[in-house]
Amino acid sequence: MYNTEYRTVSDLSNRVYFFELTTGPNVIWTDFAKFDLKPGAPVMSLDPDNNGLSGDVTKKFRKTKALF
Repeated sequence: MYNTEYRTVSDLSNRVYFFELTTGPNVIWTDFAKFDLKPGAPVMSLDPDNNGLSGDVTKKFRKTKALF
């Protein structure tokens, strides 16, 4: 049996994704409507283990190299 490490909610109508680590005090979310999701757009990432994150983290995503 494994512990729950995180909880997520996806609002498909408004393109918002909510994320909460069970070990952290904060709920974070991102607004996918503000991302460039077209083919060839840069890959973006965010480390959700950063306990300093809180609220809307859309602007905290950074370009990264694709892993595959």
